[in-house]
Order: sequence, then structure tokens, then C-alpha cells
Amino acid sequence: MAGERGAVRRHRIRRLKRYAYVSRLRGLLAFLALAGTVAVAAAAACVVAPWPAAAGCVAAVAIGLACERHLHRREGRLVRRLGQVGAGLPLRAAARAVLLGLPLTGALGAAGAAYPVLVLGLVLVHGAHVAVSAHLRGRRKLPVLAKNIDLGLDLPAAAPRRLAGWPGTRLLTLEALALLGAAAALATDVVPLAPLGAAAAFAAATVALVVRARAARRAGRMPRAGEVHEAVGEWLRQYRPEVVLYHSGSKATAYQVNMWMDTIEQLDARVLVVLREKHLMPLLKHTALPVLCVPESVRTMKLDLSSARVVMYAANAARNINILRLATARHVMLGHGDSDKFAFINPYTKVYDEVWVAGQAARDRYAEADVGVADERLIEVGRPQVDELWAQPQEGPQRPCQELPTVLYAPTWEGWTDEPGNSSVIDAGETIVRQLLEHEPPVRVHYKPHALTGSVDPRAREAHRRIAELLKKDNARRAEAAAFAEPEDVRQARAAAAAELDACRQRLSELSARLWPRGVDEVQRMKDTAVADPSLKAEWDAAVADWHRAKWASQPAWEHQVIRGQRPYLNECFGRADLLISDISSVVADFVATLKPYAVVNTTGLDEAAFRGPNTTVGEAAYVLDPAAEDQVPALVDLLFHPERDTRREARGGLRTYLLGDSALPATERFNLRVAEVLADERARVRRRHRAQAAAQGALGTQGGAARPSASTLKG
Repeated sequence: MAGERGAVRRHRIRRLKRYAYVSRLRGLLAFLALAGTVAVAAAAACVVAPWPAAAGCVAAVAIGLACERHLHRREGRLVRRLGQVGAGLPLRAAARAVLLGLPLTGALGAAGAAYPVLVLGLVLVHGAHVAVSAHLRGRRKLPVLAKNIDLGLDLPAAAPRRLAGWPGTRLLTLEALALLGAAAALATDVVPLAPLGAAAAFAAATVALVVRARAARRAGRMPRAGEVHEAVGEWLRQYRPEVVLYHSGSKATAYQVNMWMDTIEQLDARVLVVLREKHLMPLLKHTALPVLCVPESVRTMKLDLSSARVVMYAANAARNINILRLATARHVMLGHGDSDKFAFINPYTKVYDEVWVAGQAARDRYAEADVGVADERLIEVGRPQVDELWAQPQEGPQRPCQELPTVLYAPTWEGWTDEPGNSSVIDAGETIVRQLLEHEPPVRVHYKPHALTGSVDPRAREAHRRIAELLKKDNARRAEAAAFAEPEDVRQARAAAAAELDACRQRLSELSARLWPRGVDEVQRMKDTAVADPSLKAEWDAAVADWHRAKWASQPAWEHQVIRGQRPYLNECFGRADLLISDISSVVADFVATLKPYAVVNTTGLDEAAFRGPNTTVGEAAYVLDPAAEDQVPALVDLLFHPERDTRREARGGLRTYLLGDSALPATERFNLRVAEVLADERARVRRRHRAQAAAQGALGTQGGAARPSASTLKG
């Protein structure tokens, strides 16, 4: 009962925070305190005695400014919402000025009356500053963004950040300066101090506005859209890209294109990355390859990609059609994994010239689905992303002896459809994790949900929260338990690794700021990243590897992990895991490369035989978990302590070849060879086409010459 009451209380608190647009309860308290200070100031202004009223108003306004500062720093969502409903910061500042001005006028006379006038002027100057900034933001936009590409454009530098940034806190700071003068006047009886503080704040704001306006004038001299497109066209004609990696989608789809970046960087060809949404630019994996972002469909269709012979797609997207019209290239669907889900047999795939798949399993999947993708269009190239995971069969779990066996629970998301079995998070996730935590001997759980978990179904979001809470509570229990106590030398080693991890974070932050500058607008960022630095990319890769090593070494051998975000990479999680529990997804197909045991959760309602049949990644190689069965998870985990009971190891070896192809040649090499073949074929095809066109034009010219009457005939 106590647990249920606690759950209900937490649910009510979350709902309250959601309705109040705050992330923490202290944000709600700050907002309530801010509203209370306005009421107190209004009440104090009605007091007959001017000095007590003025002192009370000053105190209330001071508390209100402190609350405002907290909201601006911690609760941006609420601040934006207040602005949307007409209660923005300028209005609140004006209200405070009027409420404080009334008792100040009674206490200080004309000097007190000058205070609200100057503060209201300060608010007007702030409004002008915001207008200048908004105008500049509108001016400093480009129709095309580029990275690692020098377009030769004369892009003006951005205005100094100290002038452009912190518009809300700037007004609060200047308002505090004005309030300081009023408080000093009341405390010392030096009446001129009241307008002096407000005048100083007004003067500072005016000077900042003038400087900002001049800087904005210089920074707003942008090249015209026509100049930008002409520069892009000229660069394309000079660079002559041969391979284009194209992607369009939401922020959550960035991983789909990122998984191919390392592979295409190794190609012996001129590669160009084309994105369609600006929000994908900061999410793209750091690369030395040239990147273009072209949001407008018409401009995408007008890109001079006549030199491109291969266009690759990481996902089916509606905006793919804008570049599918390119007739001089072969259009190739790469996809973003290999899975038995419907997305991997999408009928839309018919529009591509070729579909590159990992192995025979995908070929058979398309044949069985009969969605119109001809068998000759399916090309097996392996799965380059799992080359590092491909290993010979090894006996027993591979991990440091002091670590507990690790179970990776990596469910997929709920999907766009209502079909049962998409994700186990809702129906089985909490039960699976609880049984893992109760297992003896103990194991360690790494929980890595899909990036889109909870984006469609709020039940998935709530189930994820409960799973994370279970792991957090068990970590707290283990930290206090003597059975999980660590020797002193192990603790010291972890402390050293934690210090190294902090250093790695700092290094990655510095490198990231150089590879993708933060705190600047898109024009300044494009200016700063115009020239690629391959050595900087190499430094980044080395720093990421160091981060992973330090990350794992800094964690207690018994500690559960909730893994979200880009790092640790999924392959790194595979390397640390001894057992995978997942759903029907490409995660399973990639994990098969390790030959480690794995289980797939059956939430479809089908019996086990019917579930195994159509799902290649299950077949005879996977263990199947039924959410209703209470003994399956313990029996599965027992395999980690008794490897001889693993009866599906041989089947996993056969499935690995069936899913991912032959291991005689690494997938990266197979991929590169196929790209080279396509480039050669397409070059030859384009040459034949040009020769045929030239011959046809020549024939037409000859026929036209024979049929054209002579001048003498016309005269006659």
C-alpha cells in the first residue's frame, strides 16, 4: 500500500510539473514566490506610511528579481510560456517599476517619481534591443548550410556574444542596478541615489543598444540567396562528387545516417553528404567529409550533381524523391540495420535501383514479402558496422574476473503502428528487469532503450521511468551491501578512472567546440568550419576511444547502468554484455555477430512456434521469453554461470552467416568493392549514353542538311 501511495504521489507531482511547465518543484515554488512578491508589492503600495511602504516594495521586488533569475536559468519552458500568454519579462518589469514607483514618490518626492520613469525607459530600450536582435537573426540566415566546404563567400562575422546573448538576464541585471539605487536612497536618506541607480541602468542599456545596432549593421550584410546558390554550384563543379550520402528526417533519425559515416569515410572516391533539415547538422557525426544542408526542395533538385554516380539513402523518407530524379546516378538504399520488422520490407524500396543488404536473410525476407523488389536488385554487402564484433567462437563469457556477468536489455520503441509485439517495454520490461535483479547469483543490468521510446505511446515513457527507478534503487541497495564491497585497490583504480573520464569529457568538449562551434549562429559556424581538418577528426576518434575505456573502468563491477544518448556506442555495449534481451529489431541482428546468447521477447500473443517461424533473427538461434512465464528469465541467466547448457550456440553460428554474410572478406571491404563496381558501371553507362546522344544528334544534323532547300531553289 505504501508503494502504491508513493507511486500515486509521484504521478501527481509529475502531472503538476507538466501543467506548470516546470522541470523541478523548486521552479514551481520560484514562480509562486514571484507571483507572491507582486501581490506583496501591491499591498505595500497601498500602505499610507510612505517609508514602510517603499521599504516593503523594495524587499518584495528584490525577492522577485531573485526568483526571475532562477526561472531564466533553470525553467526556460515556463519563461517562454509566460511570454506566449502576454506576461513576458518586459511586462513584469514594468509592473514592478510602477508598483515601486508609487511609494517611492511618496517617500522621496520628485526623485522617487523619476525612478519608475527611468525603469520604464529601460524596458523600452530592452524592447528595442530585442527587436534589433530579432532583425539580425532574420538577416543572418542562409538558404544552404555547409561544413568542411569553402564556398568563397564573404560571410560577415557575428556580433560579439556579450552583446547578443542573455537578453532576459541583461534586463534583470540592469533592473537590479536600478533597485540598488532605490534601496540605497531609502537606507541612507540620500535622495538622489534613487534616480541615479535607474539612470545608470538606463544609460548602460542605451550604450549597449547603440553598440549592438552598429554591430548588427555590419553582421547583417549577408550575400544574396542567388550568390549562395551560385557559389554552391561552382564548388560542386570543381569538387565533382562521385558518391552522395543523402538523408532527411527528424532529430531522432540522426543515428540512421551516423551509422554509415565511418564506412563512407573509407571509400576511395569523392564523397558528399547531403542533409535536408538544419536540425540534423549539429547531430551529424563529426567528419572530415564535405556536408551540404539544402532545406528547400526546389534547390535540392537544382543541385548540380551530374558527376555523382552513386546516391545512397539511410532511410525511406518522403523528401528522398527530390534527388531520386537524378538520372546519371544509381540510387542505392542502405537502410539502417537488418530486422524482421515491416520497415525493412517497405514497398517504397521499389523506387531504388539497388537495395544493399547484409546477407541471404534479407534477400529471402523480400522474396517472401513479395513487395515488388526484384531479387537482382538486392546486393549482399555484409554489415560494415559489425566488423569489429565479428569474432571466432570463444568459450565462456569474456570479461574481467572481478565483474559480474552483464545482461544488456535493449528493447526497441513502440513504433508508429498498433501492432502487438513492437516493443517489450510496456508489457514486459519491468517484469524482466525485476527478475534480473532478483537472480542469484547476482548479475549486472545495462538498460539501453531505443532513442524514440515513449515518443508515441506515453505508456512506454512511463514504463521506461519505472525500469530506471528499479535500477536506481537496486544500485543504492548494492552500494550499502557488504557482499558488493570492493577492495581498496579496486576503489583507487576506479577513482583514477573517474578522474580520467572527467579529463576525457573536457577534452571531448574542447574538440567538439572546434569541430562544431557552440553558442554562435549558423553563419558564423559555417564560416568557422569551412576548412576540414582530418587531424582534428583523428583526435576526436582517439578521445572517444579513451572516453569509453575510462567510462567502463570507472563503474563499479556490480553497478547497473541506464544508457541513453549517443555514448556509449551500441557496439561498446555489445562488447561489455554477456547476454542480450531485446525485441524484433536490428539490434538483435547486429548482436548475432558476437555469437553470444540472446533472447527475444514475444509480446505478439503468438505461441512460440508461430513466433519463431517468420522471424529470422529468432529462428532456432534465439531463446524466446514469454512475459507470462516466471521461470524463463532465471533459466536464461543461468546460462552465464553454466555455459554448457547453451544449446543454441551452433545455431547462432549458422544464423550469423545467414544474416550477415560470409566472413571470408570483411564487410567494409565488400562494401568498398561494390561501390567501386557501381562507379565503374555507371561511368561506362554515362559514356555510352553520351555517345548515343551525340550519334543521334549527328544523324539528325545530316538528315536536316539533306532535306534543307538551297538558296538558289528558294530564289527560283
